[in-house]
Amino acid sequence: MRLSTAAILLALFLAAAGGGVEAQTANDTLTTHLDLSRRRLRAVPPEVYTMTNLRHLNLSHNRLDSLDERLLLLTRLDTLLLGRNRLRHVPEWIGNMRSLRLLDMSRNPILDLPPSMANLTRLERLVLWSTGVVSVPQEMGALNYTLKELDLRVCPMTYDDQKAVEEILPTPRKRWDHVCNCK
Repeated sequence: MRLSTAAILLALFLAAAGGGVEAQTANDTLTTHLDLSRRRLRAVPPEVYTMTNLRHLNLSHNRLDSLDERLLLLTRLDTLLLGRNRLRHVPEWIGNMRSLRLLDMSRNPILDLPPSMANLTRLERLVLWSTGVVSVPQEMGALNYTLKELDLRVCPMTYDDQKAVEEILPTPRKRWDHVCNCK
């Protein structure tokens, strides 16, 4: 099989960064799964944005401190794994990634979520485990029947924070720590 220019450039980029690429296929127009975890990446290789059939992208365990809006070019992406990076901010444009079913942003120093996340109408699982998130935007109530699981374990939530989230999203399964409402 002949490799495309983008696939060759990506392989060279990752080889220089100390690792190969685990993709379902070598051709960037056919690749649907890409694992770039544990690569010490500070930015997503630009060749990734040409992989238009990508459905699953694992960028976890890297050094990303921001997300590039070019992720919107991956219109078929349904799984985005961003856990264990250095993300402090979730960009407003993430609400335009409407194919997402699973979004994992665990173990990042994120404090809040943009209201545009309410546009992720196919989102089934949102993982915010061990972030600083203690609330969700009121607009996310629009996801009440599509979101199946919201993981907020190891977040610094109070009983009142959990109650407020429960009022906005009563239907999805919540995973969070038991907190004491002690005085």
